[in-house]
Amino acid sequence: MVKNYRIQNANAPKEQPGDIASFLWMSLDSHKIITLFTNDLDPNQFTCGIVAALSETGVVFSRIDVYGSNDGIACLPVDIIYRVEADTPLIQRVATLWKLNGEENTVYESSGNELLRGFLKQAFSAQKVVSMEIMDSRRYDVCGLIGKLDETFVNVNLLDGNGNPTGTSLVLIESITQVVMDAKEEHTIQRLYEYQKRVGNLT
Repeated sequence: MVKNYRIQNANAPKEQPGDIASFLWMSLDSHKIITLFTNDLDPNQFTCGIVAALSETGVVFSRIDVYGSNDGIACLPVDIIYRVEADTPLIQRVATLWKLNGEENTVYESSGNELLRGFLKQAFSAQKVVSMEIMDSRRYDVCGLIGKLDETFVNVNLLDGNGNPTGTSLVLIESITQVVMDAKEEHTIQRLYEYQKRVGNLT
């Protein structure tokens, strides 16, 4: 069985979930698929998946789309999650498709309590395209490859939907609400960028 990595917490709940944090610990401990709601302006927007790492303030979420396929991993603060669901008909359908597709849970090696900084470091080291939501905008404001990372800022080499460079963006790390990598959209942009780079056709 593919193992998740988590920050050890002696206070992790062992009983039936009674709050959002308990639901997250349950998903982490049992590899159970749950649904997260983070956009209070659109109650129909949700993300299915399995918690891959968890701290008191942040969560790394291994995303699964409604067709049962892995769809990247996201790092987000716990306090923007206003609703969590488990064992709904939709989740049961997703779980069945996930098994039929032969998918496996994404392994994420946690780097300590600072989940966001560790997530950014992994994306930088692997040179993975990321999308970032800034200042709880409820949309992805920045997409590209991390060019530089320090204690305060992250420098992103921006890419458009065709994989073409469109400049750079210097982002205050504290302003980042969510980061996603290895999702289908980011993977597509990365493939296009690498192709354009290989054939020397970058604009």
